[in-house]
Amino acid sequence: MNKIKIQINISRQVFAVIEERQIAPRPKWYFVIQEVGVWLLGIATTVLGAVAFSTVLFVLATAPFQYQSATHTNIFQFWIEVIPIFWLVLFVCFIFATDFFLRKTKKGYRHSFVVLTLSSMTISLVLGYAGFVAGIGEVIEKDFSQKIPFHTPIHIVARNMLNDPDKGLITGRLGESNSVFITSQGKTFVLNLDELPNLQKDLLQPNELVGLIGTSTNPNIFAVCAVIPLERLGHVLDSKLFERNELEERTNVCKGVRPYMRLKNNFLK
Repeated sequence: MNKIKIQINISRQVFAVIEERQIAPRPKWYFVIQEVGVWLLGIATTVLGAVAFSTVLFVLATAPFQYQSATHTNIFQFWIEVIPIFWLVLFVCFIFATDFFLRKTKKGYRHSFVVLTLSSMTISLVLGYAGFVAGIGEVIEKDFSQKIPFHTPIHIVARNMLNDPDKGLITGRLGESNSVFITSQGKTFVLNLDELPNLQKDLLQPNELVGLIGTSTNPNIFAVCAVIPLERLGHVLDSKLFERNELEERTNVCKGVRPYMRLKNNFLK
C-alpha cells in the first residue's frame, strides 16, 4: 500500500509541475521537421567538405612542383608555402560537423564516432574528386580565394615564389616590344634573349604573365635563361625546352645563375 501511495504522490507531483509550467506534448510534425533539418545540415556540411577537398586537389595539382629546384633550396620549405592549410582545416571542420549532425538523427546514436567520421569523410573525398574533375576547385580557388582572409591563392603563391630579383627571379609581362619586359613591381627591363633556347622563346607571349630566371647584366638589361609560364600552372614542361640546338649561340652568362642551373639539371638529369 505504501508503494502505491508513493507512486500516486509522485504522479500528482509530476502533473502539478506540468500544470505549473504549462508543459504540452510536442506534435509529431515537430520531430519530423527536426529530423529533416538535421539531415539537411549533415548533407550540407558533407557537400561543403567535398568543395574544400576539391580545392585542395586543385591547389596541389597546380602548385609549381617542377620549379621547386629553382625557387627553394629544399622541398620542405616549398611544401610550407604551397600546402593549402586553410582548405585542409576547413575540410576537417566540415567532417566533424557532419558527424555532429548525423549523431542528432533518430538512428545516429547507434553508430560509433569512427564509423560516422569515416563514412562522411569517404563521401566527401569521392564528391571532392568529382568536383575537382568538374573544375569546381579551380573556380573556388581562382574566383573566391582572394576574398578569404589568411589565405593566398596558389597562382599568387607561385608568382611570389618567382619574384626574387636578388636570386635572378622576376615576374611580369612583355611590353609593346618583345624585348621589353615590365615586372610586377612596374620596373622595365630590356631582355637579352641570346642565352634562351629557341623552344623557350615561344613561351614569351604578349600580355601573358611569366616568370623569368636570369641575371641583370646591368640595371636595365636582364639576360633570360629560362621562362616559366605562370598562366599555365599545372602544365608539365617538356625537358626539350632545356636542350640546345648545336647551332644556337652559347654564352657563359647562365652558368652563374644558381636557380637556372638547378632547374636545368633537374629537367635534364
